[in-house]
Amino acid sequence: MAGHTHTPGEIAKSAFGVIAVLAILNLMWAAVGAITVLWKGFPKTPLGWLLADAAVFSIGLVLASLTIGLIGRFASRRNLDFFDQMIEAIRRVSRGDFSVRIAWNEGGRRGAFRDVIDRFNEMAISLARMEELRREFVCDVSHEIQSPLTSIRGFALALRDPALPRGSAEHYLDIIVAESDRLSRLATSLLSLNALEGRTPEVREFRLDQQLRDQLLASEPLWRGKGISVDLDAAELTIEADPLLLSQVWTNLLSNAIKFTPPGGRIAVSLRGEEGAALVRFDDTGIGMTQEDCLRAFDRFYMADSSRSASSGGNGLGLAIARKIVGLHSGSIEASSPGPGRGSGFSLRLPLSPPPRAPAIPIPGTTNIPPTKR
Repeated sequence: MAGHTHTPGEIAKSAFGVIAVLAILNLMWAAVGAITVLWKGFPKTPLGWLLADAAVFSIGLVLASLTIGLIGRFASRRNLDFFDQMIEAIRRVSRGDFSVRIAWNEGGRRGAFRDVIDRFNEMAISLARMEELRREFVCDVSHEIQSPLTSIRGFALALRDPALPRGSAEHYLDIIVAESDRLSRLATSLLSLNALEGRTPEVREFRLDQQLRDQLLASEPLWRGKGISVDLDAAELTIEADPLLLSQVWTNLLSNAIKFTPPGGRIAVSLRGEEGAALVRFDDTGIGMTQEDCLRAFDRFYMADSSRSASSGGNGLGLAIARKIVGLHSGSIEASSPGPGRGSGFSLRLPLSPPPRAPAIPIPGTTNIPPTKR
């Protein structure tokens, strides 16, 4: 964190204050000397000079202490005013009021507390943004849950009709089961997304090209069942990463490609190394996306075609989970498409080795305990 750089105006004001205090002390010292000399007379013996000097020193020390005390009290009162404002601001933040800001002091001077005020205001802004995201997330989750619950309730009430034909009843039961499965998948995705918060990848060395090949083989019944051809062009490449987490990324990207590629389409997966990073790309000949869809593809609950995504069991969290996992590996992921009906592509860049972690900052008075190995 960079310190505050004092402006020429602030330096001039500080220098003027020091000079003023020194001038006052010198004047008081001279006044004390004059008073003492007049009081004692002009001493003509060494003992008289010693007594006069002692009297000057004693009286001067008392007046200097009073002067410094008054200055300190004035400065302390200003400091106490600042701390009172800070405590009240912290109290408001603890109650959930993230709109609080600490303003400039009178005359635009904040002195040594300038960095403290700046950091507090930055923290309040960050907390306000986090609260806004939390509310949006709660609204999105509520909306996603409400839709299947409404369907389940509606069809369950319809099943109470004794005159309902058996064929219709079985159809309604199928819908209830499908909506229940949709709720279950949503809960599982939310738990997965929450589990990624604050998680540290369990890094080990493995062959990324072999993992991609195994992933394609494991999903072969899905893409072969739709008559989709899959091509893999992967150079032999070793990476240090969390294989379990990256496996979720490939599962999400591949399931999306299979889901939105029509029968007889094609999916291409490529892997190559470049400048200490692994470049992975998934391309398909599916329904494609608009430019807005590409920009928002990784937003939680965002679905380019909500009707088709809902009917196919999507909930708009798969790509959000993929981006979170890639971010945990200090990588990046982007979506692209020539346009609707012209296929989609997803490009990933992952470092071959994890970046070095910042060393822990020792805290005075505490013992640094190394993290427990899993």
